[in-house]
This record gives sequence, C-alpha cells and structure tokens, in this order.
Amino acid sequence: MKAKVTTQDGTTFEQSPVIVSAETGERIEQPVYGGSIIRVRGQVVPYTNAAAGIAGVTLRMKAVQVIELVSGGGGDSYWTDFEEDAA
Repeated sequence: MKAKVTTQDGTTFEQSPVIVSAETGERIEQPVYGGSIIRVRGQVVPYTNAAAGIAGVTLRMKAVQVIELVSGGGGDSYWTDFEEDAA
C-alpha cells in the first residue's frame, strides 16, 4: 500500500499495514526481518489503461500476522523450503 495517499479533494493521509503477533494478537512495533514466518492479508485491485492498452492488478498488503519473529537481521532472506507442485 502507499504510505501517503492524496485523495481527489486534496486530503492526504498516511497508512501502513497492521503487524500483529499470532500468539497474542497484539501489535508488533519492532522490525520484521528476513527469515521470519509470517502470514499476509492483502487486497487485489485490478486496473486498466485503455489508452496504453494495458491491464493488470496491484497487490496491496493490508495486515501481517507474525508466526515466528526474527529480529536484528541474520535471518535468511530467501526461501529454502518450496511447496511441492501438486500438478
């Protein structure tokens, strides 16, 4: 999601995804580093631009549930366990 939004009437507001603990449901204010196990809730927003002949979707992160927190760096920032292809 955009951190700062300006509406059509010129009003501006700031937003950020809600980050909560899976155990307590309470907000987490500390940074979430690579290697953390998280669950993400998002919003899919379609768009079109007829003049340019394009269409697509924008994915907006709305909330994050932290299942296992890695803080202070040192975690893996890449995937090591891949889902098996069911097909």
